[in-house]
Amino acid sequence: MIEESLTGPRTRRIIWVGAGVLAAGLLIDQLRALLSFGRSHTDQDQTILWYAGRELLSGKFYEPNFFGQRYNTTFEAIPGALLHAAGLPWGTALPAATTLLVTLIWVLLAATAYRLGQPIAALLALAAPLLMRVQYVLLFDAPRGVLAGDCAAALAMAIGLAARRHQTRVFSLVAIGGLAILWDYAAALAVVPVLVYVVCSDWPRYRRRAGQTVRLVAVATLPPLAWLLFTITWWSAHHSYLIYPAAASSLHWSVWVNNFDHLSAYVSYFAPALAPVAGVAVFLLASGIVLVMVLAVRRRSLPLLLANCSLLVLLLLALTSTSALLPGLYLAGSRILLPLPLAAWFLCFAALDTAKRTRTQTQGPPRTNQHVIAIVVVATMSLIVTQINFSTVATRSITPTVGVSIANPTQLSAYCAALTRVYRSTDAQLLATNNVNYAYGCAADDGLNTLIPTFYDRRGWLIQASLREPIQRILVSVPNCSYVAPSAGQCTPEPVNVVLVRSHPVPAAHTLDRITGAHVMLGTWHLPNTR
Repeated sequence: MIEESLTGPRTRRIIWVGAGVLAAGLLIDQLRALLSFGRSHTDQDQTILWYAGRELLSGKFYEPNFFGQRYNTTFEAIPGALLHAAGLPWGTALPAATTLLVTLIWVLLAATAYRLGQPIAALLALAAPLLMRVQYVLLFDAPRGVLAGDCAAALAMAIGLAARRHQTRVFSLVAIGGLAILWDYAAALAVVPVLVYVVCSDWPRYRRRAGQTVRLVAVATLPPLAWLLFTITWWSAHHSYLIYPAAASSLHWSVWVNNFDHLSAYVSYFAPALAPVAGVAVFLLASGIVLVMVLAVRRRSLPLLLANCSLLVLLLLALTSTSALLPGLYLAGSRILLPLPLAAWFLCFAALDTAKRTRTQTQGPPRTNQHVIAIVVVATMSLIVTQINFSTVATRSITPTVGVSIANPTQLSAYCAALTRVYRSTDAQLLATNNVNYAYGCAADDGLNTLIPTFYDRRGWLIQASLREPIQRILVSVPNCSYVAPSAGQCTPEPVNVVLVRSHPVPAAHTLDRITGAHVMLGTWHLPNTR
């Protein structure tokens, strides 16, 4: 990557003014998402992260991935846990941390481009979240277990593009980028094209020192390889904790044809705010890939051509997914391609970098001022449109979906506080509830021992403990004692729609099996009814 001083003082002033306007717009956009949506809506993925953040901050590490599954992680909960420790409630702390990390991703890419003498690419990084429709902001800002991978991908991209030494560039992309892909498979969309571009650009240097390059790459693969081997070993020893299946995909041609026919469902959230139509997103994606291909051929840029082809191949592979696509925010198809805008920004950067490298005197200087003004104007118009439509779109995006439990964080914390008072006053040892947000949220808020009997509790170690460890006093979230068989033990009604069941010292699963609607389940298995 070539560093050049930017053009004259007037152009630099225009660039900095444009950057200030876009940065302010980005801040407004992210704050609106946090204040109007993030802190007033939560779901079980987020309450799991509340609980994971509490446990990680206290030094308790239960699973390498997002609880109950072999993909994603809970690492993004750590910044939120730090904010919670500073006094913020979980319903604000976690989305605030996520919003901050998302903002830093775009700022980091903008700073990287500016350092490399690409002011237009820098402005595009700041403008990207403003140009897309409201749903993308809500989806990217929502804590989901993928942000650790996306942050690592952005860091790998920044170092891979901006580092002065070519060894550092490839090392960061292999080491950090490899971890990013293991933490979020979709991060490959952002990392791999950059790796291809950088390696092809620096290929003469690597070829001159082939032995050193091989050793460097071998060392760089150690962190992702160590993580991969650790997770394989861990899951082999804790297979019963695997409550949810891995991300599903199939290479069968019929799956690919069906998904390609529904491509708009995967890219609809990336449509521009000024034309929030899925077909527009498909057109922009296809035309962008074609235009970059044409530029690469005309400028004879093999790095740009191969980087573009690698992204195209990854998109085609992503379309082998068999995961459910449902209306609304939580199971939208765009979640499978969430880092795609990072990849699109990189192609813009690479195209501008290629154009600058190969520009001839007859082509004249670039029209930087006009481009800056155009980006700022379109981004500002997009921001105005999204802010006008924000409440309507956000409300419509919260579509009730099977398997997704939505709650208000303030009301959830208030209920957990009332429940905690009952839990402490009765000296209960366990709270059994089928409300997933109560189970995870109350465990995070107040440290209660909780269990989800009939739905699949993602905390496999707690399910196992319920089968082995004897306890005597269980709070059960049922309306009254008619749900409790006499053989379960002595039942006492308590406030907040729970009952206290006192039994002989037996594993919790045995007691719960004698309560209607409280049979402990693990995957497709449940404890036989022995009543």
